[in-house]
Amino acid sequence: MPPQVIRAHDLPLAELDPLRHAARAESFRAVERLVDEWTDGRNRFHAAGEALFLVREPPGRLIGIGGLNRDIEPGAGRVRRLFVLPDHRRAGTGRTLMAAIERHAVGTFEELGLRTTDARADAFYCSLGYSRVEEENRTHRKRLGG
Repeated sequence: MPPQVIRAHDLPLAELDPLRHAARAESFRAVERLVDEWTDGRNRFHAAGEALFLVREPPGRLIGIGGLNRDIEPGAGRVRRLFVLPDHRRAGTGRTLMAAIERHAVGTFEELGLRTTDARADAFYCSLGYSRVEEENRTHRKRLGG
């Protein structure tokens, strides 16, 4: 059975330890930042058009996470805190998660942006049609709906 992407209305903090440890081992702070911002209320992905998504493999183990926030620019969304466990990469899990994020964004946002400094993430986003940009707060962007 393929992994399932589920829109989350709450962050399952008790289930995040494997993702937190794996991200930390790669010096990737996105999961830790997600937990910190959720816990103190700075980012709950609750504004209009925003969403948090979980990826679960049957029978329910959490293997990935990612969110969508409004960006500073009008009509722009921002992909945030995307992380997939290393042993589930290159198997379509990240693509499935990004497809869910993009589907959710259509109709609310004209484009999506994100920031990454990781070469593997750069290649991943470029393979999904994101263009590299040299902007202060973004390294990649993609127009939605054509």
